[in-house]
Amino acid sequence: MQHKKIALIVIIVLLVLFLPLSIFATTMHFLRTAEGKENEGHEFYLNGKLYFYDEQDNLIGNYICENTDYCDYAVSRNSTTYPLIEPKTKASDKQTLIQDHYALLMDTTTMNLLNAEVILYDVVNGTILERYKEIKNYGVGIENHYYIAKNSEDLWGVLEITNEVKEVIPFSYDYIGLADLKNEAGEIKADSFAVLKENTWYLIDAENNKVSADFTDSIINYNEQYVITSNGTNMNLLNYQGSNRLYGTYTYLDFWEQFVAIVDNNSIFYLYDLENNQEASATHTLTNIEDLSYKVDGKYLRIYFGDELVENVAIQ
Repeated sequence: MQHKKIALIVIIVLLVLFLPLSIFATTMHFLRTAEGKENEGHEFYLNGKLYFYDEQDNLIGNYICENTDYCDYAVSRNSTTYPLIEPKTKASDKQTLIQDHYALLMDTTTMNLLNAEVILYDVVNGTILERYKEIKNYGVGIENHYYIAKNSEDLWGVLEITNEVKEVIPFSYDYIGLADLKNEAGEIKADSFAVLKENTWYLIDAENNKVSADFTDSIINYNEQYVITSNGTNMNLLNYQGSNRLYGTYTYLDFWEQFVAIVDNNSIFYLYDLENNQEASATHTLTNIEDLSYKVDGKYLRIYFGDELVENVAIQ
């Protein structure tokens, strides 16, 4: 008799624990089914709601819009005026569903679109996790699922968004950006970030460790070994320790494949091979830096001044 009483108590306890969960799951199932029926065409936006589906076309969740002007995935944008040459972002590029769990959204009026906050939304649980002034992955994505963001206090940090959201670089910088270096998957490399803090530029890694010297001039560009800085008039090429790699200042410096493209103060253009410490092209008088460009064609780097091909340089 005692065993029967114990068994009855256990059953009652289990019912108390699991019946609400069962009711909740059943309710959510019917709600999702109803949502699916009201959007049988599986439209992303319908009647003031966003509907999120996984790759198997199963409904994950929805978002109720506050505005009807623009309620959509956040557009990729980089509104900074800092001189760092970052990957170009198209105005039409939009963020997409992240790991079938999170979404970066904008819910705003058309007039406020350029300044609209970015909403980090948990699609599965139907909750807004955070709001940012800006968030970017350059349209093509940053490796390791990183997103560079600016918070409500105008401070920049880096998030990792996978099956959870982690802050990998704290929101403590006046600016954070990445150079246009891609990995084999076409994502932007995240080995080193250029940061600005208290009017000083330097590089950090993804664990927030400083990996370069401090630079008072703005970081314009960088690669795995060198940094190009500018004071607004002249540019310098330095190593990570802050020492000049080229002796002199220049009106233009940029990384072209394994070379450095140089325009000196006399408007003379040439390519320099840093590995072999020698000029890699002929010298050419350049009247307008805006005309300068190049294309990689097989084993050759083709140098153009406007539409004019001026030289072909062999590359590795």
